[in-house]
Parts: sequence; structure tokens; C-alpha cells
Amino acid sequence: MKYIINCFSKKMIYILALLILLIFSGNAFSNNIKDSMITLYSNCINENGGISNGSISYCTSLVNNKIDEEIAIIISNAIASSRIRVDINNDSLVKYDQEMTDKLNSSIYRMLLHTAELCTYFSYNIGGPAGPICNMNFRLNLLDELSSLEQD
Repeated sequence: MKYIINCFSKKMIYILALLILLIFSGNAFSNNIKDSMITLYSNCINENGGISNGSISYCTSLVNNKIDEEIAIIISNAIASSRIRVDINNDSLVKYDQEMTDKLNSSIYRMLLHTAELCTYFSYNIGGPAGPICNMNFRLNLLDELSSLEQD
């Protein structure tokens, strides 16, 4: 029994380290929003005494709320900009709309599906902070994708 607990604890440590690595990893060209969220999370963990279940839970919730606010801003900007009246017969506009729709469907939907499955696995099979950290990582990547689409 002690061996099983030790293996489970090691497994939890490795998975927690992997999830934290996922949060802090990213491409060299990541945008300021993603960087600011990662910095917010790091500072929050440091201010709350380091890595513990309580600080991870609190900081994850804090960052998720900030990410949700940023996503809401991006969506409201997209809605506001779509109210501009344009000639519907404009071929270049139709092509651009199709290109953006394809880009959205190809990148974000696949990421949403795979990450939702992964986070569900972490939540039910591993427990602890793995599920919330996975959820935060998903939201951070979603915010990154949406902000990159907004810049295009």
C-alpha cells in the first residue's frame, strides 16, 4: 500500500510539473496578453507562499477570471466592429470572411476538443490541482488564439 501511495505521489508531482511547464512554455512570439497572464500567475504563486494546493487554487481562479475578462473584451470588440455596413456583394470581403472562418475552425475548435478531453481526464483520474491548471492552460491558449486572430 505504501508503494502505491509513493508511486501516486510521484505521478502527481510529475504531472503537476508537466502542467506548470505547459503554462510557462510557449512560442517566442507570444503576445503581451499571454505574457501578462503568466506573470500574474507566477507573482500570485510567489506572494502566496509557493506551490501548494491552496495557492494553486486561488491563483488559478484569479488568472481564469482575468482571462475571461480579456476574452469578453475581444468578443465585444469583434461584435462592435461587425456592425459596420458593407456591400455584401464584395468578393474580397466574402473570401476574407471564409478565410477567417476556416482559420478559426481549423485551429481553435481542434484545440478546444482535445484540451477538453485532456482536462476531463486530469480532473477525474488525477484530481488535486491538475484539473484547474489544465483549464487555466486551455483558457490561456484560447485567449492567445483569439488575440492573434484579432491582430490579423
